[in-house]
This record gives sequence, structure tokens and C-alpha cells, in this order.
Amino acid sequence: PVGIPISKCERTLSYLPEALRVLSKIHLNEVYHGDPRVQNILLCKDKIRFCDFRDFDFAGIDNRIKAALDIEILLSSFEVKLNHELQGKIDQYAEDETERKIDELIAAITDKHQ
Repeated sequence: PVGIPISKCERTLSYLPEALRVLSKIHLNEVYHGDPRVQNILLCKDKIRFCDFRDFDFAGIDNRIKAALDIEILLSSFEVKLNHELQGKIDQYAEDETERKIDELIAAITDKHQ
């Protein structure tokens, strides 16, 4: 097998920060997954890998919407409840898909779940 589905791992939520970073790197390559749920994430040699890019899309005129939707789908699949603050961080990331913005989003999620 290529890897272990993280949905079958203990403490699945602990993989969320790295999953967000990997998804952000995918976005930096102007690709949007379309369905980045827990079920489409594998753990391969201690690294996060997304699979099933069946619903992917390339960069276009609606990149902000695609980026925000990818993040919202991912968070929802990890059962993270979106509040006003998190939605604001998602919107900021979608406007500026940088490592700094994804780190700010991760910090907001980590603070919320401690």
C-alpha cells in the first residue's frame, strides 16, 4: 500500500496542522484539490500526502473561492467548527496564499482546540 489513511490513525486531529501546510503548498503550485477531506489524506513514511484529486482544478479567475473552499472542506472533515475568527483567517489566507497566512490560521485553530 502507498500509505495509511489518517482516518484510521489515532489522534487524527494532530495531523491537521501538517495537512494545512501541505494543502497550502499544493495551492502555491496553482492547484486546488476540490475534496481535501480526511478520507483523502494518507500517512506515508510519517508525511502527509493528499490523494484522490478527482475534483481538482487549476488556478483561474476564482482562486480565492477555490482556496477558501479547500480549507473549509478540510477543516470540516476534521470536525473543526468554523467561527467568525476562523472564517476571517480563511478569508485572509484565500486573499494571500502565503506560509505566514496558513501559520496564522493554524495558530487560531490550535488556540481554539487547547
